[in-house]
Amino acid sequence: MTYIVLAVVLALVGAPVLLAAQAFRSEYLVAFRHRGREFFLFERGADGRYALIAPVEAPLAVWRFARERAAAVLHAAPQASLRHVPGRPFRALQRSDGRAGAAHA
Repeated sequence: MTYIVLAVVLALVGAPVLLAAQAFRSEYLVAFRHRGREFFLFERGADGRYALIAPVEAPLAVWRFARERAAAVLHAAPQASLRHVPGRPFRALQRSDGRAGAAHA
């Protein structure tokens, strides 16, 4: 029972921390400290420009990052499935002129 509670607590705390780390790594969120005193947090908008946000708004910015990332993954899935052509599993190994690749020439 203790292990289940520990796993749930780690999942509830660890998932937002990992999302925040990904947001900073992908430069969706950027932290800037000016001369060691002032702390600024910027969020990248849909147009690619950064907007200044309050540090209190960081959890909401991480939520927006997670939503955008999930939408990108969901919209990319149908396009990836179109790459498969039934009956031609090694299509990437064939040349554009229809002949076999260099290994079979």
